[in-house]
Order: sequence, then C-alpha cells, then structure tokens
Amino acid sequence: MPKFVSPLCTRPTDSLKSYYVGKLGAFIGNQNQTQIFKNKLIFVKKEIKLSQVLQRELKGKILSRVAKEIGVSVSILHDWYSSSRKPSAKNMWQLKKLADYLGLSLEQILFDEKVERQIISSTTFTDRGVQYRVNIEKVKG
Repeated sequence: MPKFVSPLCTRPTDSLKSYYVGKLGAFIGNQNQTQIFKNKLIFVKKEIKLSQVLQRELKGKILSRVAKEIGVSVSILHDWYSSSRKPSAKNMWQLKKLADYLGLSLEQILFDEKVERQIISSTTFTDRGVQYRVNIEKVKG
C-alpha cells in the first residue's frame, strides 16, 4: 500500500484537515496547506467537501456495490459519504481509486472544485469485468 507523504514532512499525517495537489507536487498538512512555488512557500487552507461530492456523484447507487467494484473498504466509503470521517494519508490510495471511478481529480473530489476543461465526448465501457471511461477533452481554445 503506497504512503502519501509531504516532501516537507518527515512522516505521514494521521488526519487530513487540509490537503492540496498542485502541478508542482502534493502536500499534506494538519493546520495549513503548503505549496512550493518558485522557491517560496505559500500557505493555503481549503475546506474538504468530500461528503457533498459523494452524495451528489453516488446518488442512487448502493455504496457496498461501489466499494466492492473499485476495491475499497465499505466502512471507509460509508464514513466519507456520511461525513463521519475525513480521508487520512493511510487511505489516500482508496480515495484515488474512488476519484478515478467517478472520473474526478483529487482536487475535485476533495474540494468540489470544477476544473476548467471542456469534455467534447465521453463513453463508458466494460472489458472482462473492468469498467473504463474515455473522455475526449478540448485542450486549447
């Protein structure tokens, strides 16, 4: 199981109160989020909106089936859905699997931020029991 550790920390944090993934790297912090930009430290704090995103994206789906389909713990998925637990560094790999299943980035699933991209076409298909989603995006104007 991969560990998700900030380059600025010596050990993974137990609970994510703040989290940021940027183009230059990923950082986790309990009080403040830290991003390195041109050798300067920038502190940012964002509210985690995972529960709201899951309630919207998984509406009408059975959580235990979703968890089994993507290979994550049913209890963790339920806790995230009901907002009784936030993601931790230990289960970040499960959050990534869930984000991939929903076709979202980590920023989108954690903070409910819309990424400026235009999907021209999208299709979902299954091959040998594995479900895939293919998106065609407009990259430049």
